[in-house]
Amino acid sequence: CPGGGGVGSFRFAETLRAGAIPVVTSDFVPPFHPEIDWTDCIVRVSEARVVAIPDIVGNISQDEIHKRQNTCKLLYETVFGDSDNRDFALLSVALRIW
Repeated sequence: CPGGGGVGSFRFAETLRAGAIPVVTSDFVPPFHPEIDWTDCIVRVSEARVVAIPDIVGNISQDEIHKRQNTCKLLYETVFGDSDNRDFALLSVALRIW
């Protein structure tokens, strides 16, 4: 996920909303952690391995990609509500503040 307003970036929610798998650095703290376990959704990469992201992502099986996408979608819908634009706008504001 690209940065955008700090560690609690609204970019994280945008990524989930788009049906993508967030690839984050090891120091990223996702929203509502540790109450919500994001392990099966996000892909963590140490800052030392950022240049290897294409290889890391390329080595993820299609089954694992689908599993993570489904988990991300479920977490987005459960945590942040449905994909209604109003809800997303409110979430974006909340994450900018967080």
